[in-house]
Amino acid sequence: MKMLMFISIALFLMACQPQTMVPQDENNTQADTVYYLNLGQQYAQNAQKKLASNLKQAMQESGPVGALNFCHEQAIVLTDSVVAGDLLDLKRVSDKNRNPDNVANDAQLAYINQAKSQLLAGQNPPAVVHELNDQMVAYYPIVSQPGCLQCHGSQQTDIAPETLQAIKEHYPDDKATGFAVNQLRGIWVVTMAQHPSGNP
Repeated sequence: MKMLMFISIALFLMACQPQTMVPQDENNTQADTVYYLNLGQQYAQNAQKKLASNLKQAMQESGPVGALNFCHEQAIVLTDSVVAGDLLDLKRVSDKNRNPDNVANDAQLAYINQAKSQLLAGQNPPAVVHELNDQMVAYYPIVSQPGCLQCHGSQQTDIAPETLQAIKEHYPDDKATGFAVNQLRGIWVVTMAQHPSGNP
């Protein structure tokens, strides 16, 4: 049983890492695109590691309900805490959001829809970066893995009743269930300062 819990925790923490990046943007030079995609990926992965270490503790202490309570109370606070320097903003958004603060805007929805189509076609959706108001904004897909389903899968078969009850209590307007493995759960949105002369 203890081994099963450790496997479950490991899968949960691996579940929503930023995917491997492929440079793609018509409005920047190849070097700039690579630089900002790599920089943004570092920021997203650092935030994910910080969330994961706290989620691991919550899972070990209280299972999925504890992880859910952590996400409700601390996930956005911890994500905001890593914003500094060239990193201007960092967040996760979705078209099927759980937290009402994580609703995707029109530009993000366009990327989400494209990424979903690519996944359905058996392709890995690439990250993209674009310039917006003298800032560089990068999108990184979050693709569901087995560990995600404990809180985001089928209400009938994947999510334990006590976890589902906690979801309903914390997020009465939740849209973030019904996912299967290898579906787009959401995206990381990383906003970075643009260097006037391009990448340093």
